Amino acid sequence: MKKKSVKSFYKYFPSKCSKFNNEIRAVCYIRAKELIDKVRGSRKWHMKEETIDAIIILLFCWNFATPITKRLKRNRIIKLLTKTCNNLSSLENYCIVDNNWVEKELIIKNVYNKFKTVFGQTGASKVLSLLNPKLFMMWDTG
Repeated sequence: MKKKSVKSFYKYFPSKCSKFNNEIRAVCYIRAKELIDKVRGSRKWHMKEETIDAIIILLFCWNFATPITKRLKRNRIIKLLTKTCNNLSSLENYCIVDNNWVEKELIIKNVYNKFKTVFGQTGASKVLSLLNPKLFMMWDTG
C-alpha cells in the first residue's frame, strides 16, 4: 500500500469508529489506553505496573465471559510480558496497513501464539491491539 493511502486510511478511520464511542464499556478501553500512554516509550514500558493494570482492565471489561480471563493471574501476565518484551519492542514501528510488518511475520506469529496461550485467541487480539494498535487488530471470533 502506498503512503498516500495509509494517510487516507488514518484520516477517515476515527469517523468510521463512531459507533465504538457509544459502547458503554468504551470507558474501560479508554482508561486502559490512558494507562498505556502514560508509560509508552519509557524503558521496558511493557513491564510497567500501568501496562499490567491496563491489560487487566481491558480483559475484565471486554473479555469477562471467557473462562480463561476468569482464571487469569497477575503473575502469569508478568511472565508473559517478560518473555515477550523484546519482541514487542521490536514491533513498535510497524503498521498493518503499510505492509512493512511482513519482514517481522515470524516474530508476530510467535508473540501472538504466546499471548494466545495465556489469554485465548480473542483476549490475545485485544491485549496486543492495546499494546500496539497500529499493528494488531482486535476481534471477537475465530
